[in-house]
Amino acid sequence: MTYEYIDTISNIENKDLPILYNNYFERSTIGDSYDIINSKIFTNYLFNEINMKFNKIEDNNIKQIIKKICIVLEKNINKYSNFEESIDLLSPLKINEIEETSILIEWIFKNYRIGFVIDKKIDESSWYFVSNKELNGMDISGDLNEKNIDQIVEVLLNVVMRNI
Repeated sequence: MTYEYIDTISNIENKDLPILYNNYFERSTIGDSYDIINSKIFTNYLFNEINMKFNKIEDNNIKQIIKKICIVLEKNINKYSNFEESIDLLSPLKINEIEETSILIEWIFKNYRIGFVIDKKIDESSWYFVSNKELNGMDISGDLNEKNIDQIVEVLLNVVMRNI
């Protein structure tokens, strides 16, 4: 089943994708004290490191992209009936500064990892999916921009939820 989602990921850049941003979800647990999904414990667990480091990030453009990635994750994770049972299987997101110009957000699992490199020059930002031999050693990446964040994150979340 992973292949159909991977095909969607690799084709995603070939489309002119609309932004599916819902104003209700502007109030996120990221950088704020709001909780928009049913399980605050889950949200805190998943985004703990990002929450701890978010206010230390100086670049507002990078902060907006990080927040949007997390909002899309929060908004879409409730679609999965097994998300609350999956807490132990889902690892928290990691965030690190790369040099002085970029931030790396990674979601690391046993057989694969998903990452977002957010650059001060937003048009130089990217995403990736890398897996080991158990998932056929795939290595897929692409550009990340304001127009495709929602779709990229949704597709990658599908991959995560189908492979935990």
